[in-house]
Amino acid sequence: MKNFLISAIAICLIVSSCTNNLVHFEIEGPGTIVGVANANHVSLESNQQLQRKAWQGRCIVIVKSGKKEGNLILKATADGLAPASIQINIR
Repeated sequence: MKNFLISAIAICLIVSSCTNNLVHFEIEGPGTIVGVANANHVSLESNQQLQRKAWQGRCIVIVKSGKKEGNLILKATADGLAPASIQINIR
């Protein structure tokens, strides 16, 4: 299992430490999104969706690689912000 902090992957997506945009995640390739989080311990949002509100400008998506090799592409979008993506080579 590999964890990716969205602000590290896509610094252009989360532009302010005070934003709370709803971030939508999409994945292509040999893997699945198994969870999302934002470190807000009072949030009642589900951790098992393909979206999460950022908290203090950040949220986390947890990706599980598949059994096959290939390129996994993780995309993040939020209203009012430029979309961002990262390609990860699964071996």
